Amino acid sequence: RLMNHSPIYRARFIRYAMDMLNHRLTEKFFSGRIAHYEELARSFGYTDFSFVDDLREFVHRRPALVREGMQRRFNAGPVRRVEVRIPAGTPLRIDGFEETGPYVGDYFEGQTIEIAATDGIAGWTVNGTLAGPDAGLSRAVDGDLVVEPVAAP
Repeated sequence: RLMNHSPIYRARFIRYAMDMLNHRLTEKFFSGRIAHYEELARSFGYTDFSFVDDLREFVHRRPALVREGMQRRFNAGPVRRVEVRIPAGTPLRIDGFEETGPYVGDYFEGQTIEIAATDGIAGWTVNGTLAGPDAGLSRAVDGDLVVEPVAAP
């Protein structure tokens, strides 16, 4: 009921769900869990792993299905992809979560992405246009975005 009657609650719920899909419940996270339990099962002598490929396929496809369901149920708008092109292993805070570059996330149009970088970054370009002279960037996602750092002099 709150989803239909409280725009603030609706926005927070959608944001929380997208944060989890982009930063916590990722394919990398689930692949690690699958590998862990597969190894654990091997240590107990289990030999039938025919289900593992299906499980990996489920993990790969599930985020898109969740987003599609949110679009239909909550009229969340189109999904836009944000790619932060930064050297591998470079630490960042994206949407308040520790990440290492490069980063790709999906956002509903109108949501905000927030990026905070470490030393060595003087600003950002978004789709090739200078977006600001700060090490941090906060921007509404209004389409697919490619974000790249501008090195400090």
